[in-house]
Amino acid sequence: MRNETIHVKPWSKDQGEYVIINKADFDPKRHELFEEAAPVSVPASTSDFVDGEAFSDDQLRDIITKASGAAPHHRTGRDKLIEQFNELQAKSE
Repeated sequence: MRNETIHVKPWSKDQGEYVIINKADFDPKRHELFEEAAPVSVPASTSDFVDGEAFSDDQLRDIITKASGAAPHHRTGRDKLIEQFNELQAKSE
């Protein structure tokens, strides 16, 4: 019989984006479920401009990484993430 597994947030940065554990081993006192950010598309034209404020920090990081090919520094604050997002969006017009 195969165990069901779930994704939880890692305990340290060297473990990657998430850790896979057996569902039966999940303990809400020790673990936090990892939820992938929903895919987000960047509007293609100025008339569809969306300010970075509309997205969570995780979504902004994902969009910036996909659009630029480089992930923002892990300590980059929300204001800078929004600025980077808006710059990338302006360049794509």
